[in-house]
Formats: sequence, structure tokens, C-alpha cells
Amino acid sequence: MKSFGIVFSSMAFTVFACGGNKEVELPATVFGHCFFFDGPSDTTQCKELRGDGWDDASATEECQKNDVPYQSGPCDVPEDEQLGSCVLERDVGKVARVVVPGTDTGRCNSTKTGCEVFGRGDWQPATNCGGDVDLDDVYDNENYAIPPYETCSEPIDGGPGLSSDGKVCTLTLIGACTEEGRNFQDYASCDDVRTQQPYYPRAPNTEAPDERMQDPDYVSENEWVKSQVAACACACCHSDVAPDGTSIWSIDAEDNWVSTFTDFGLGFAAGRVDSSLLGSFGEGENNGFTRMLSGIPSNDEARMKAFFEAELSFRALEGEDFSEYGRIPAPFADQDDFVPLPCENGEGVDEQGRLFWEGGRARYIYILDEGTENPGVPPNRDLPSGTRWRVDTVPPATPMKTGEVVYGEVPSGASLVFPESGSPAALVSGSAYTIYIQSDLMLPSTRCVFVAP
Repeated sequence: MKSFGIVFSSMAFTVFACGGNKEVELPATVFGHCFFFDGPSDTTQCKELRGDGWDDASATEECQKNDVPYQSGPCDVPEDEQLGSCVLERDVGKVARVVVPGTDTGRCNSTKTGCEVFGRGDWQPATNCGGDVDLDDVYDNENYAIPPYETCSEPIDGGPGLSSDGKVCTLTLIGACTEEGRNFQDYASCDDVRTQQPYYPRAPNTEAPDERMQDPDYVSENEWVKSQVAACACACCHSDVAPDGTSIWSIDAEDNWVSTFTDFGLGFAAGRVDSSLLGSFGEGENNGFTRMLSGIPSNDEARMKAFFEAELSFRALEGEDFSEYGRIPAPFADQDDFVPLPCENGEGVDEQGRLFWEGGRARYIYILDEGTENPGVPPNRDLPSGTRWRVDTVPPATPMKTGEVVYGEVPSGASLVFPESGSPAALVSGSAYTIYIQSDLMLPSTRCVFVAP
């Protein structure tokens, strides 16, 4: 399953001003186009370069973002074979129109969200996602994020697990780890983990043989770090377990696997880049693994951080200023920084307590006190202080529909997350609250402030 059927790699992720996306006028002039494979959505898309501002150099640079050359002419994708297009204003006289192929109307909402929320583009639906299509009645019940869950199973090596009954208990979640010395893939589903955040294959860097692999002390420490990674969900995308190939770096690479890291990756692993937006466990919550100091979980973070700091020194990057990256980049930073604006078009909660929103059906519904931090990823950022009510629709149950959910009443097929039981605190007439709707994990559709009637 893939939860993120959206256009990721075609977007230049930067931090945009909060608020709605402006409509982008589509110039009639077509300079050229380029077809490229978008890993996260598992589709071949076409980027059409429109406007009088393009030239050979800028068109080449634009298409090289996707590692492909540009060609002359428009994108030749029939209207009835596409979901729509994401129109991005690059500069004066330069518009990039990313045509998203497909006929599955269940992907209309997530693709629109991907364009508007992550790409900050103007979504222009094709016939398959427009016209007579009621987006409140279509949804994708095959591609979704699997919510975190815990499994406890017998140790496969016969040695006792850490739980009271001797079993090995492991959360299925990005950032989760099984017990030290064991492999995550033996005790949790990597297939489910890969639905929770975008996975796509990208060949690792290749380097010349590393002479340090002849040093027993270095090899010993290298193997310890590798075993720590193997115990955690990181291995689901960064090893040969990944179904379509590893993503950038791999613990199964030949010679020194650490050589496959990019410079940014080393800075991330060493904790030089603030990755708190990706979520983290507290001490004692994750079989002893935390990542407060290092980007990669470890049950000895000081040792993990020291290893990657040494790697930075080996590449002469010890003085590198990673602060330019700030926190982990978009889309997580964009969502965290988003400031909800006043609701429009009847969104919010009406006199009968009914919830209304735009953007199609919802799997996650929040009613928040005004000014509450935006919900983020589990395990520690998805229930911010100030949450009044949260209900989830656990897949494959049918997502919730606007106008059919009443504040304080848990719909059939949904589960109450907050409060843990009972009814939420009543909304006070005249007070402002935020309605925060997600069509799937980290896929917000409506985020706005309403006044209780």
C-alpha cells in the first residue's frame, strides 16, 4: 500500500507564506516538457514548461531537478487519462504544469492535497476529478497509511524477550525499534511502516573502497551502528529489505555502507539537523532506543552521535554549518508552521454540532482550541496540548464524510482518541476553535478557525 499518491519529487519544497494558494494563470505558450518517474506516487508524470520566460538553460535546470532532459512541445497526455495538473509559478513568465496521470477517482483528493499542501501549487482537475465527480463520495480504500500498532511475538532465536512473558514487543512505526541485537523486520511489518511516510527507491552513493575497513576498531564500531539501524524501522527503507531498492543509503551496501550517506544524511544522523518534526520516543518507550541527540535511534545516543561526528570529520565537514537546513524540511516544517485562517464556505461546527469541511472524506478529525500547535506525526506530535476532540477512522473502514459527523459523537467505524473516554468539553458559544481535518496521516485538507454558534 502507498498512502502518498501525490506529486512529491516534482515539487521544489520551500517554506511558503501561510494561507490559501493563489490561482496561477496558465500561459498559452508552451516551451517544452519532460517526462519523469515520481517515486512516491509510483507514476510517470509530465512537466510542461509554459510561458515566455523559459530558455534552454532554465528549462534544462528545471527538468534536471528530476534527472531528465527537456524536450520540445507540450505534454501529450489525453484528458481522459489524467487526474489533473498541478500548476506551479516558478518565476515571471515561467510556469511549470505537472500533469498527473490516472483514472482512479479515489486518488483525486490525495493528489489535490499533494499539489496544494506540499507543492503549494494550483490544482486544476481533469475530467476524472472534476465536473460531475462528487469528491465527498470518492475515496481510496486501497492506499492509506497504516496507523501505528504494537505486536508481541515469541523470539525467533529462542532467547527471552524483554516483556514480562518473555515475548518481543515492537511498535510498527517510523522511528520505532525492536530489542537490541534483533532485526526490526523479524518482529514488525516493514510493508506497513512504508505506508506511513513516503518511500521511494533512490540508488545509494558509490564510493571507492574505504581503507578504514582494514582497521578492526573502526569495523567494530561500524558494525555496532549497523546493528542499531537494523533493529529499527530505518532498515525498512535503507536496506535490501526495501522492495524496489534502497532509498539513498543502505546498511547492505558493499565495503563501507556509511559511504552511501550524502553529506546532509551524515549531518542528520549526527543530530546537526533538527529532526524533531519526524517524532521521537521518550526514554523507556521504544525498547530503550531514543533519538534526542542523533538523527538515528539508538540505545546509546552519545556513542551514535560520536560515530557520525567522526564521519563528518573524515569528510572534512566538521565545521559545516547545517543550520541552513533549519528543521527537517517541507512538508513537515510547512505543516508545523501553518497558521489557520478563518473558515469559509460554512466550514466548522454548526448549531446542531455537525462538522463541515472541504477536501473530501476524512480519516482523522481534530477540534482544537484556537492557537493550538498543528498536529504532527506520531508518537509524540499527533496529540497536541489544546486538543478538545479527536476521532480516527482506522483503515480499511470508510472515511468520515462532511456533514455526517456530530461533535462528541463517534461515527460508526471510527474510534475515539481524545478524550480517552466520555464526551469532550462543550464548545462555548462565541469562542473560536480550529477544525483540523486530515484525509490521511499528514495529509491535511481543511485547517481553519471557526466561531462556535
